[in-house]
Amino acid sequence: MPRSVNSVASRARRKKMFKLAKGFFGSRGNVLTVAKNTVEKGLQYAYRDRKTKKRTIRGLWIQRINAGVREHGMSYSTFIGKCHAGGIDLSRKVLADLAMNHPDAFKAIIEQVKNLTPTRSKDSTYEGKQVALAPASRSAKPLNKVEAKTKNAVVEAPAAPKAKPAKVAKPAAAPAPDLFAAAAVETEAPAAVEAVGPKDDLKKMEGVGPAIEKLLNAAGINTWAQLAETEVEKLEAILSEAGSRFSTHKPGTWPAQAKLAAEGKWDELKAWQDQLDGGKE
Repeated sequence: MPRSVNSVASRARRKKMFKLAKGFFGSRGNVLTVAKNTVEKGLQYAYRDRKTKKRTIRGLWIQRINAGVREHGMSYSTFIGKCHAGGIDLSRKVLADLAMNHPDAFKAIIEQVKNLTPTRSKDSTYEGKQVALAPASRSAKPLNKVEAKTKNAVVEAPAAPKAKPAKVAKPAAAPAPDLFAAAAVETEAPAAVEAVGPKDDLKKMEGVGPAIEKLLNAAGINTWAQLAETEVEKLEAILSEAGSRFSTHKPGTWPAQAKLAAEGKWDELKAWQDQLDGGKE
């Protein structure tokens, strides 16, 4: 017996590893154990830096936006705050691209942001967003936390009590079925059961299998004696009606075999069946 080896799968596995290590210096690219360690470490770095790259690129966008708005006398934080207040929902990626490659369009956005007028002093939102608060006087005595909360509190009208939902009448449940009455009805009309007489094993006949035995039972042939009394022409008609799959079977010897089985001549039947070929002489 030839020796069983796994060279095909092993070679494919090594080629896959060297393909990932292509271009590495020295033994990192041509020695399997070293290349494997290098590739696994590199995949770990790649997983980590796929997330680090997103933070780095966002920082680059912020630097470009800041450089663009500084030319127009505005800081990055002020610009972004006014963009949010004015409903300008451009991402930092788009704003950075406009600042770098389309300075005229970026300037138009800055002019639109500058036209927004604040409705209160420092750290306020803009027109339509918040109610103006008067600036505190320097000579006024500072308030403690409780007084400040009381002074700036907004008095709201008490909310109207919620109306309770009207109760919906549940539909009346259907009466439970009378199981005893149903059982009584079923027991009054028992199903008719056909009386089935004793059956013999027709498969003991050479050439008769399970499928043919079912066909014979369906035709009313259940015993060896019944099969012995059945004419060969009737058996051929039963097989032909069952389909072409039974066309190769020849029932010429079945009645004679069944007669020997019914008479109990098993040794004679066995000797004869040894000479038959699938029930054929």
